[in-house]
Amino acid sequence: KLIYAERTFNIFDIWRKKKKLIPITITVGYNGGIEIEDGRHRLNLAYYLGTSSIPILVSKNDLFEVCNILDLNAKTISGK
Repeated sequence: KLIYAERTFNIFDIWRKKKKLIPITITVGYNGGIEIEDGRHRLNLAYYLGTSSIPILVSKNDLFEVCNILDLNAKTISGK
């Protein structure tokens, strides 16, 4: 558990210094829901801090389905 706390603290420290991290990577899982491929600690920390939005990376193949799941309009997403 100490490793996870250290990772979370490092992420917090990077954000506090206004540095950027690679966005969270998500895909559509076999069950049809969102799966976090990379970035669980970033997402948990963002949630804990009450962040209203966070960048994500989605493959072009999953974009339409992810937008439907998250109730977003694929045509208005930046990085088309």
